[in-house]
Amino acid sequence: MQDVLLRTLRRFDRIDLRGRDALGAYLREAVRNRIQDERRRVSRWGIDEEVSAEIRDGAASPLDRVISEQDESRYRSALARLRERDRELIVAHVELGYTHAQLGCMIGRSSNAARMALQRAIVRLAHEIHER
Repeated sequence: MQDVLLRTLRRFDRIDLRGRDALGAYLREAVRNRIQDERRRVSRWGIDEEVSAEIRDGAASPLDRVISEQDESRYRSALARLRERDRELIVAHVELGYTHAQLGCMIGRSSNAARMALQRAIVRLAHEIHER
């Protein structure tokens, strides 16, 4: 609906906008009118291409977004309850992508020791997530 916005901007000096929400209301009505115009055009002339039944929106659904936000909140809350070293290991590995060798350098231990410390920290994180 970019065309609606562009047309509105071209006619902006001729539009009577009174009140705080006037522009929003004007744009909503303009978009509704543009959709109606397109429906009428399609009903008269049809569409040029066959529409696939497999067209899907790649974006997450509202439910998926809510679940994801809840999971993120639970993760952050559980992470905050961990010891500082466990928290640092998890954030460095999961969020920053540190390798086990880099974690080892970070904590002054071997790559294997860092891997084991990370594994234990993740177990504690999982326990915190499921406890509450």
